[in-house]
This record gives sequence, structure tokens and C-alpha cells, in this order.
Amino acid sequence: MSTSKWLRCFQNTRDPHDPDAALAAAEVPETERRVIDVVDPTQKLLELHGPPARRPVRYALLSWEWWNDRPQFDNPREFGYRLSERPVFDELPPFGEDGWRPGVKQLFFLYRPPGLSRQEFRERYHHHTETLRADQPGIAKYVQNVAEEAAPGAPEIDGVSELWFASLDDYQNRYWSGPGVAEREAKQTGRFLDFTRTWSLLVRERKSPTKG
Repeated sequence: MSTSKWLRCFQNTRDPHDPDAALAAAEVPETERRVIDVVDPTQKLLELHGPPARRPVRYALLSWEWWNDRPQFDNPREFGYRLSERPVFDELPPFGEDGWRPGVKQLFFLYRPPGLSRQEFRERYHHHTETLRADQPGIAKYVQNVAEEAAPGAPEIDGVSELWFASLDDYQNRYWSGPGVAEREAKQTGRFLDFTRTWSLLVRERKSPTKG
């Protein structure tokens, strides 16, 4: 049986959001592999490079899990998506000795425009990588994920983009290569994204042990 990638979303239940408490309370499932994204409670840096996060912050944690079978979603405050991933490039530093990945990670929850089929979305999304390294030099790793299946109760999405930045300076000052690039990028991605629904989230990535 092939391994499937799933995204498990832990809904935020604390106000204000407490990422340390959420991480301590998270159970360790019996996965082949797992990586945790701890959600920044402020999302203030998104003012630099949107789209903005939804308020209040929807998730406390995001768990990327690789399964040989179908995972369970017994907790009503958890739901998930089965994803087909397409790694584009990876120049990211390894995890530190403390278990945290350097820098920050930006997630984009993607929605296709009305009238665009899922297959058209997939093709245009996958094709949109030709100028990325030149246009966004601060990105150290980029993975595209198309949503293939949603667990019961999960809000419908079309995909999730994962963008890693090896440092805060890369995110703040090397996000775009120069003037006009952001506008050109928006015009290109507008061919397959509905900007009125697509949103983003800043997280920090942490290793997580697995059972067994």
C-alpha cells in the first residue's frame, strides 16, 4: 500500500491563542512520519506579504502526516485532507538541535475561481513554477499540494502551498526580487486562484516523534 500525505488541522480553542499549550496537548498518532506546524498567534508579519490571515486565527496547530492507511479524525475539533504533493525545490537548512526549523513557513490555503475545473486548476497550479526562483529569491523550499479528499467536517479547499524561508530576513527583505514582481505574480496566479477566498498563515515547523 502506498503512503498518503494528510494535513490534520487542529482548530484553535484558546483566546488568546497559546501555541505552547496546543503543542503540549497534541497526541502523537501512529504515522509513518509527522511534522508539526505551530501557528504564530499574532500573524503580524502577514502585513508585509499577504493575503492576510483569517481572524480570529482559525488553527492552533497543523500536522503533516504520512499514512499507509486512512487516519482517524475522532476529535470534533480536528479535521483533515488527503493531499497529492509536488515538491518543487528544497534548499532549506535542517532542523536545529532543539527540534525547530530555522526561519518561518508561510502556508496558502487555495481556492480556484468559479468556472475553473479541478483539472484546470491542477494544471495551471503545477505549471506556475517557471520564474519562481528568480521572482522570489528568499524562498528556500516550495511544495505544492492538491487536495484530493476531505475528511468529514473539513471545509472544502483546492490545495495548500508550503513556502519556507530560512530566516526572518529572507521573508521580510527577499520575498520579491524587485519592483513590480508582486503585481506580475498576482496577475499570473489569478488564472487559477480566487483571491477573495484564498488566505495565508505563518507558522514555525517542528519535528514530532511518532509512536513505536
